[in-house]
Amino acid sequence: MAARQRCKGWVLTAVCLLVSLGCAHKTVTAPNPSALAMAVDRAHDPATQMDFFRVAFVPKGTTIDHLARPGALRGFVGASSYFLPAMPLSRMVTYPGLTDVPSNYLAAVRCKPGDTSLIQPILATWPNVLQAITTDLAGAGLSCPPKPGDAGNEVYCIAQRYHDTAGDDVTVVLTKTLEAAAELYPRDDSARSLWLEKEYGIYPAFSGLGLSVKDSYTLSPKDPLPAATILRNSITPEYLLRNVTLAEAGCRCIMVPPYPERSGAPIDPDFVWQKGGNGACVTVERLGVARGVPGR
Repeated sequence: MAARQRCKGWVLTAVCLLVSLGCAHKTVTAPNPSALAMAVDRAHDPATQMDFFRVAFVPKGTTIDHLARPGALRGFVGASSYFLPAMPLSRMVTYPGLTDVPSNYLAAVRCKPGDTSLIQPILATWPNVLQAITTDLAGAGLSCPPKPGDAGNEVYCIAQRYHDTAGDDVTVVLTKTLEAAAELYPRDDSARSLWLEKEYGIYPAFSGLGLSVKDSYTLSPKDPLPAATILRNSITPEYLLRNVTLAEAGCRCIMVPPYPERSGAPIDPDFVWQKGGNGACVTVERLGVARGVPGR
């Protein structure tokens, strides 16, 4: 249920391009392995790849003018390149742990910020999140030990105590970080969990590995996932950006109403960039593939 709630927010991520489609004679050309490795490496540094993509299913009449829900500190996005070439909408949304909602409007946003100083992008790992909490809340008048009953202050103090200590055993190093994360997001502290959900869009489906968990939409006590599946399905990189306006983040956005064939239609970041409004969402009746783009 918690993962299902996550999808009510303004959430997203991406899928890795393993082959590129050649136009000549309809052949399929495998990419240079070293080029692919460098592309994946670059996608783990959001400050260098600078091209973000996000989708969400929202009720009719919803206004989207920020990267995340109103009042949130940060929002999730993915790398546009990981959604190319375009794939059917119903398949694409499984990678960021979402599910298709044919009855709702589809919002799709692509952002090419000219300056990262406003959005302050981070790869969505627990160490980065803990560091972001301390900087995002700086100047908020918080103190440690926390004020009684102040969930945000409690989260802030946990983040302040955390130190990313180096070690020569990967399992041990990661265990210490996940222990801090478990304190930050305990299942028995609803106030602390709700604060993270509201301010950062972090729900139990969040891995903290910098990768979203595919098919995690139904994650709940009644539908749990084993570690083997979680790690196998941790495929696509995800980032957290400051919750600025679409205009400030250099975004273009489309809103697509429900129609019978939408689930099988391609969701194409290039199409969103061609048809989207600058800093605002415009209605596009049907999804399509961009024209005039090399390789199309």
